[in-house]
Amino acid sequence: MVTTAPLRRSVAATVLAKRAMDAEALSTALLVMGSERALAFADRRAVAVRLVVRQGSGHGERLSAALQALL
Repeated sequence: MVTTAPLRRSVAATVLAKRAMDAEALSTALLVMGSERALAFADRRAVAVRLVVRQGSGHGERLSAALQALL
């Protein structure tokens, strides 16, 4: 199924990875998953991720456990 529908909740995904190509691929995949699935995916694989999500009329931030451990 192909869709051109806009993302509804996640606005941006930042991934820390050793290779830029891996970070780019993961950030795109995580955006498509949505924040809950993306964080679960990242936590299962110990990927450092920051998601910017829509919250009401503004934006919020969600961090994976791996990123929280680095801060």
